Amino acid sequence: MGEDEVGTKKKGNKRYFQEVVDESEVKKIKHKPKIKQEFKGEIIKVEQNVQKPLKPHLKRKKGYQKYEDKRPNIPKHILDKYNRGENVEVDGIKTKYFKEKQQRKEVYLEYATEQAARTELLLTEQQGFIEADEGEVTAEYRQEEIAANVDIQSASKLFKLNLEFGPYSMRYSRNGRHLLLGGRKGHVSSFDWVTKKMHCEMNVMEEVADVSYLHVHTMFACAQKDHVYIYDNQGTELHCIKRMFRVNRMEFLPYHFLLATGNKDGYLSWLDVSIGELVGNYGTKLGEIRIMRQNPSNGVLCLGGGKGVVSMWSPKVREPLAKLLCHPTPLSALTVDHKGQHLITAGLDRK
Repeated sequence: MGEDEVGTKKKGNKRYFQEVVDESEVKKIKHKPKIKQEFKGEIIKVEQNVQKPLKPHLKRKKGYQKYEDKRPNIPKHILDKYNRGENVEVDGIKTKYFKEKQQRKEVYLEYATEQAARTELLLTEQQGFIEADEGEVTAEYRQEEIAANVDIQSASKLFKLNLEFGPYSMRYSRNGRHLLLGGRKGHVSSFDWVTKKMHCEMNVMEEVADVSYLHVHTMFACAQKDHVYIYDNQGTELHCIKRMFRVNRMEFLPYHFLLATGNKDGYLSWLDVSIGELVGNYGTKLGEIRIMRQNPSNGVLCLGGGKGVVSMWSPKVREPLAKLLCHPTPLSALTVDHKGQHLITAGLDRK
């Protein structure tokens, strides 16, 4: 290193903003003045302190008169027809929150009952029935005689199937449009009974105890000899549920997405079809389950036993919710109406 370089510091490079620019090189920019346009119109003054009138539903406070319903009153017998029972007493509820919650629920139920009663006027068609003459019994009428005495549209709905692989179990879809058949000798078919269009038809080559549609008509369950199988509307096997074995009866609960089964060993099982897991599997101690129906209003299963007793079961309770002695002899059939208020049974005593 030389002598001049000793004790000196290296200077850094200058940046562009540190350079000095001559004023002669700077161009002056002239700003154009904005053109002022004269306002042509009317000036409207608005008072900001004036409040808007309240809406009708906001005026319902203490001191205000309630909104008058100008619609005609509904007769009591029509309201009782759609009523779902008495209101729940809130005196036994301890906390204020759950009291208000139950009261709010009762208001919704009353509103739903009133709306259902008002829409009854839109039902222009009446339910059909058969009125027998004196000395005649409706059970003696044949299908051909009924078709000959009704209108053409109703008579066209009559159809006959000659099936040779029975006895058969059958189920309609929830909308009543599609029909599912399962024969004891393995014949399974699903079709639209209005247009007679076949969805699928097959023979599973083993015994079929029961069939049932799931939440849609494109999927159905089939209780075969050993296990329960799930098929689609093309007859393709989707699942094999091996935890449900030797099943006799099946019921699908549409509001809970549960497939309930009863087998030959007296076990009740509930399968959640949305996740594929069992939510309940209990032994009823009633022997082989041959008679089983669901209550459409609450999803409770009703079982018919050999002692004439109907027991009601839920997936969260191991013991029956209730027992009813209906016949002194074994039951042969039972069913529940669509409202869940009436239970109909038949026994070997012909009653």
